[in-house]
Amino acid sequence: MYNDQRIKLISDMVNGIRTIKSYGWENHYKQKIEEARSKQSKFIWRVNFLSSLGLTIFNNFGFYAFLAIILCTYWRGADMNAGEMMAILSILFFLFMSVNGIMVYALNTTFQFFGVMARIGDVFKLSEH
Repeated sequence: MYNDQRIKLISDMVNGIRTIKSYGWENHYKQKIEEARSKQSKFIWRVNFLSSLGLTIFNNFGFYAFLAIILCTYWRGADMNAGEMMAILSILFFLFMSVNGIMVYALNTTFQFFGVMARIGDVFKLSEH
């Protein structure tokens, strides 16, 4: 989305060079390109931070579930059989590994789809001046 804006600005700048043949356009387009780059950098940083935080929580959810099961068993005063705990841990491990694999693929495909749709939308918004 922001790359397309920057490419459009650079294209406008090159067309301006060809038609105007003066130096008055440089600062104008330099400021616009810097603003577009600044917006893009902030957006990329936010997306990377939030996605890494979400993936960290999501990938460790099996550990949190196992910890909750152990704590509930302890607070109930029930016997904590090592074999049963190992079976629960194994089931949770396989369950969350399969869910993680499916979700990472699904999220990646979804983000790629939305990225392509955003770029197509930006292409349709481009206009000639």
